[in-house]
Amino acid sequence: MAYSTINGKKIESSWAGSADNLKDFIKLIENAPETLEYVKVTSSTSSFAPDSETFKGPINSSKKRKIIKIVKEMEKAFKEKGDAITSYRFNSPGTYIYICGVHANMYGYIEVASSDTASKQWVDASPQGRGYTGSAGAINYSENAPSSPAGGQIWYDTKTGKSYMYYIVSGYGHWVLFSDPTIADGNEGFTGSQGYTGSRGTISPRGLVFLAPQPNDEQTLLYANNALTVSEIRGVIRSGTDVEIDVKYATSRNLAGTSIASGTIANNSTGATLTVSDANVPANSYVWCEVTAVNGIVDEFHLNVLFSE
Repeated sequence: MAYSTINGKKIESSWAGSADNLKDFIKLIENAPETLEYVKVTSSTSSFAPDSETFKGPINSSKKRKIIKIVKEMEKAFKEKGDAITSYRFNSPGTYIYICGVHANMYGYIEVASSDTASKQWVDASPQGRGYTGSAGAINYSENAPSSPAGGQIWYDTKTGKSYMYYIVSGYGHWVLFSDPTIADGNEGFTGSQGYTGSRGTISPRGLVFLAPQPNDEQTLLYANNALTVSEIRGVIRSGTDVEIDVKYATSRNLAGTSIASGTIANNSTGATLTVSDANVPANSYVWCEVTAVNGIVDEFHLNVLFSE
């Protein structure tokens, strides 16, 4: 049994021949006699073995073309990939099937075992020297800081559990702590000083509504903590003829009160104003409205008082 070798591929046959390159190897096949018992083409590289194809005699021109095609494909794949080595990390134990992406008839089984199937771990998803955006982004994990760090590099201290980022400013680099699992939440801080008191909101005007008012009806409008100055009293009725009222103030609702304004409201469209006789309401006083008379059937009477402090 003789063979010829070229770039890691070999041909075995019952006919002796030799070649040192692809060109001579093809010529060797083309000139091979048809009376050969067989020709077996096999890849001898670890990236593609075991893979072979045997052509039984007679070795005619059609079979020679197939042999040459296979050898050329092996040569091309060898130049592109060579003895490539790859790796894969399994996340959980089990049995996995492996199928060769180059040769569909090649497959096998991989048994992945774990000494502690109940444990859970963080697995480094970025090997040293290969970060997500380049070598500088690698996450290093060790008890000692990397000796020649790059800007933006992350170091996880396996002894303390702390994480650092290498920060460069003005040409000087420093390891900056950004994660420390040993630090607990701090105590609650001091209560800050009270903020400024805002301006007083709008308190005027104030209004009252009497439904179907009757003589001697009364309603309290407001209680004044501070002294007030009344600038307008306006009223309007719905249906009926008119309503006679008296707007008063006093420090107690049990008192007769001092009149602010009194008069008759007969307008049922835009309303009518009363003449203010005493505009100054002292602090700590109640302001109310008394209905003194009603002419006609009045469905509703509305009173509006405008004032300032």
